[in-house]
Amino acid sequence: MKFSREFKTGILVIAASVILILGYNFLKGTSLFKEERIFYVKYENVEGLMPEASVTVNGLPVGKVKQIFISEKSRDVTVSFMVDRRNFHFSKTSEVQLYNPGLIGGKALAIFPDYDNLQMVETGDTLIGIMEKGMMEVVADKVIPLGDDLGNTLARLDTLLMGLNDVLDEKGKEHLRSSFENIDNTMVSLNEATMSINTLLDANNQKISSSIDNFEKTSENLVRISDSLATLDTQKLVYEIEQTIAGLNNVVDSLEEGEGSIGKLLKDDSLYRNLEGASKELEELMRDIKLNPKRYVHFSIFGKKNKEYSPEE
Repeated sequence: MKFSREFKTGILVIAASVILILGYNFLKGTSLFKEERIFYVKYENVEGLMPEASVTVNGLPVGKVKQIFISEKSRDVTVSFMVDRRNFHFSKTSEVQLYNPGLIGGKALAIFPDYDNLQMVETGDTLIGIMEKGMMEVVADKVIPLGDDLGNTLARLDTLLMGLNDVLDEKGKEHLRSSFENIDNTMVSLNEATMSINTLLDANNQKISSSIDNFEKTSENLVRISDSLATLDTQKLVYEIEQTIAGLNNVVDSLEEGEGSIGKLLKDDSLYRNLEGASKELEELMRDIKLNPKRYVHFSIFGKKNKEYSPEE
């Protein structure tokens, strides 16, 4: 079968057109053999967003913006975008944020999936659109409260200055000047006291050093004493003290019961009476010796016979 030159030329043109279309869509990132999932999202303003802008999830590209058109009724801007990843599923309550990926360049879309909702999104659904605050909006949010605070501060400062002007009349200025003079005198006295203290410290530097050394030695001795106390067998010491106290209690009990010599001395009244009688007899004997010494003492130098004692009246 023989083909004409025109037929071959038509086949070649058709093949070139198909290749051109496939290459153009490949460069755009669009596949003709995959079913596209198209979704919609609405914004009040999409300044900087262009078709073919990237659609990301956690920074990973998952699709591109297809079209941007404005609604005649609500005046909202509707953006259609494609998600080409078939294995990526998200719910209908997911949010799509319009954000600026860098300082230079246009804006892009970022999907924030809501995994708590089990109702998955379908092709043609409209998602919730949110907008990231721009740099100027962030600066305005920070600057406006700062300006309000600055205005309030200036107003309070003005009120304070007015009150200060009212207070600082000639008499008030004189009092303020006196106060500064008193403060100056106080500082001079404080300097003199400081110099006196320094002189005293210099004169007694050796004594202070000796006191510190003595304190260190005392601290070392206390440490040694505490170490010695720590090494003592406290249980044995307490046991011996208890045994000693028990022995003393037994001795006291024996004394109270009249046992032993000391107990009999404490409990037996006869000994006391005997001692009392002996004391009286000794007292009478001494008195009699004083009154009648001749009855007890005899001196005979020449062998003279002693006279018999005759009691005096």
